[in-house]
Amino acid sequence: MRRDIAVIGMKRSGLHAIAAWIREHAQVPMNFVNDVPRTAELPAEARVELADPSGSYHEEQAVYTIEDRPFESAASIVHRRGRNDLLVLVIRDPLNLFASRVRFLRERGDQLRYRDYPTRCVFAEHIGAERLVYTDHVTHARAGAPSAVVVYNAWVLAPDYRRKVGAELGLLPTCEDALGEVQPYGGGSSFTGEEQGGEELHAAVLRRWEGMRDDQGFQPYLEDPRPLNAYRLLCAQRGVPYAVPNHEAR
Repeated sequence: MRRDIAVIGMKRSGLHAIAAWIREHAQVPMNFVNDVPRTAELPAEARVELADPSGSYHEEQAVYTIEDRPFESAASIVHRRGRNDLLVLVIRDPLNLFASRVRFLRERGDQLRYRDYPTRCVFAEHIGAERLVYTDHVTHARAGAPSAVVVYNAWVLAPDYRRKVGAELGLLPTCEDALGEVQPYGGGSSFTGEEQGGEELHAAVLRRWEGMRDDQGFQPYLEDPRPLNAYRLLCAQRGVPYAVPNHEAR
């Protein structure tokens, strides 16, 4: 039976990295579809092969992302597909997430393919809505609403955690292996725009926020403790480390 996997979260949460990881360690070949629209269609023109050298489209199964939507809205897209799809909710710590989003919009937000960002609660004038989407995702993660939750920081740091999540998703035991490259699809790293190997990702991805401390667009995120408090509670509930270097959990 076909069972697709929906990877839900905010842009810059590592959704493409998680999707590529699922595809790499899945027990069957899988397609990738980026940011499925409200119609719940998986259009042919949106199919992007990240790992299959044959370039063929596998009709059996797909992993797809739904980005920057409240959880219930994203879940309704999945349910409209009429399948028994798995819902994977990805949560990244808010400091590195929002630092990455602000930096990304500042550097590449004028590109045509990102023209919808400002209307989807991404930049400074939408900070309030952006925080609401984040806390909504964390609330649903704590309530156990999705099929699986991936705390991105723990996924980057801990093979044991990757193995645990992989088992929940039915992935191969190789899922705990060292992380591969971050794909340039979707802009790659918002700080380098290039592919990064696992070691570089491990060293840098949890420290993005430090270089943005003095950025005026990022300042409001530092001033509001609510997203960080919500994230801290999620980490405690899930038994994973807070893992935000040079920032104390309060």
